Amino acid sequence: MLGHIPGDELSNLTSLTYLDMSHNYGLNGSIPAQIFGMKNLYHLALGYNSLTGNLSGNIGNLSKLMFLDLGSNHLSGSIPPEIGKLSEFEWLDLGLNGFDGGIPVPILELGELLGLILGSNHLSGRIPDFRKAEANKLQFLLLNDNNLSGEIPLWLFDLRNLKHLALSRNNLLLWNNTVEIYPKFSITELGLDSCSISGKIPRWLSQQKNIHWLGLSNNKLSAGIPSWLCKLELFNIDLGYNNLTGSLPLCLFESKIADTIILRNNNFWGELPISISSIGSLSFLDLSNNKLSGEIFTKFGTKSELAYVNLSFNYFSGKLPLSFGTSTQLIILNNNDFSGKLFMEFSFMDRLEVLDLHDNKLTGEIPYSLGSLTSLRVLNLRNNHIHGPILDSLANLTLLRIIDLSNNNINGIIPPSFANISGLYSVFAYPIFSRGYDTIVNWKGSLQAIKTDRNAMYPTIDLSKNELAGEIPKYLGQLKSLKSLNLSHNNINGTIPTSIGQLENLESLDLSHNKLQARYQIHLGNFTILPI
Repeated sequence: MLGHIPGDELSNLTSLTYLDMSHNYGLNGSIPAQIFGMKNLYHLALGYNSLTGNLSGNIGNLSKLMFLDLGSNHLSGSIPPEIGKLSEFEWLDLGLNGFDGGIPVPILELGELLGLILGSNHLSGRIPDFRKAEANKLQFLLLNDNNLSGEIPLWLFDLRNLKHLALSRNNLLLWNNTVEIYPKFSITELGLDSCSISGKIPRWLSQQKNIHWLGLSNNKLSAGIPSWLCKLELFNIDLGYNNLTGSLPLCLFESKIADTIILRNNNFWGELPISISSIGSLSFLDLSNNKLSGEIFTKFGTKSELAYVNLSFNYFSGKLPLSFGTSTQLIILNNNDFSGKLFMEFSFMDRLEVLDLHDNKLTGEIPYSLGSLTSLRVLNLRNNHIHGPILDSLANLTLLRIIDLSNNNINGIIPPSFANISGLYSVFAYPIFSRGYDTIVNWKGSLQAIKTDRNAMYPTIDLSKNELAGEIPKYLGQLKSLKSLNLSHNNINGTIPTSIGQLENLESLDLSHNKLQARYQIHLGNFTILPI
C-alpha cells in the first residue's frame, strides 16, 4: 500500500474499535488528525511504514486505547505526555523512529502497561524515577539505542513482572556494579551492552534461572567467565569487547540449547573445547580477536546448524578445519597461523557466502572444488603462499562480489571465464549475510574495513602482488559494477584495453608495476589514462 492514510474517509468510521494498517512500508505522510477522533478505538497499529511528522497530544483523547504500535516509521518530535491519560493502556511501541527529548513520567505511571518499547530513537536525559515500580505490571521495557544518561536506576530491579529489559547502547548510561542488587524479577532477556560496566560479571545474574538472552558486550568487564554462568543454559550470550581473560570454560560449550556465543575482542587463551561440535543448536560462533591457539579442531557434521563461524585474529595453527555443516554461510579464519594446502570439504557447503582465509600460511594451488561454492559472495585468500593458476572453475561463482587473491604466488593468466561472474557486472545485489563481519580490502591504497551492510556495494577484484602474466582481458569492461580493480605488481604486458573505460562505477584502479604499454588515451569517467 502506497500513499497517505485517507483521513477524511476514516472520519466516518465512528464505531471503529480496531485499526491495523501496519507493515505496508509505503504509507507516508503524517498521522491524520481524524484518527484521534475515533473515541472507540482500543487497538491502533500503524507500525512498519514511512510515516513522518509528530505524534499529536490528541492521542490522549482515545480514552479506550489499549494498544498503540507506531514503531519503525520516521516520526519525530517529543513523546506527548498526554499518553499518560490512557488509563487502560497496555502496550506502547514507538521504537525505531526519530523521537527526541525525555521519557515522559506519566507513561511510567500507567499501572496496566505491559510493554513499553522506545528503543532506537534520539531520547535523552535520565530514566525517570518511579517509586511505585513494585506494583507495576510492566513486562517489556526496551530503551536501547538512545542518548539516555545517568546511572541505571535501582527501581528497575523492583519490577516483579519484568521479563525483557534492554538498555544497551545509550551513550551516557552507566551501571554501578559495586552496589549489591537483589532483583525481584525473573528476567528472560537482558541487554546491558555499552553501559560502562566494570569488574566481574554481575553476581546477581546467577539467580536468574529463566534468562536465555544475555548481552553484556562493549563494557569493561574483567576476570574470567564464572562457572555459574554456564548453568544458566543461555540461548544467546554476547560478552564481546570486554577485558575478560582465562581459558574458555568447558561447561560453556556443553549447552543443549545455545544458539549464539559471542566472545570476540577479549583476552581468552588456550585451546577450543572439542565439545563445541556437540551443541547441535549452535548457529553463531564468534571467538575472534583473542589469544586462542591449538592445532586440533573438532569436526562439525553435515547436519550442524552452524551458520557463522569467526575465529579470526587468534593463534590457531596446523591444517584448516576440514568440515563444517551444510548450513554454514560464513567461514572467517583470517589472521591466524594455519598452514598446509587449501582444502576443505567444499562440496557440502552450498550455502556458503563468505570464505575469508587471508593472512595465514596456506600453500598449494587453488582447488578445483572451490568452484562448487555457488552461493559465495566474498573470497579472500590474500597474503598466503598459494601458487598455481586461477582456475576456470571460479567462474561458476556467479554471485561473487569481492575477489581478493593478492600477495600470493599465483601465476598464469587472468582467465577470460571471469566474464561469467555476473555478480561483478550487475549493479544490484542482495546484501551479504552480515551480523558482525566486516570485509577488509585494499581500498585506494590502504587496508580498510567495509561494513557488512555495504559489502554488496563494493565489488572488488584484487590480484596484485602475484606472478600473473599475459594481457589484461578485454572482457573486464563488462564488469560494470566494479568499484576497485588492482592488478599491480605482476608481469602483465601488452596494452591497456579501451574497454577499461566502460567501468563507469570504478573508483580505484591500480595497474602499476607491470610491463604495460599504452598507445592511446583511455577515458574513464571524468579521467583520462594517458599514453606512456
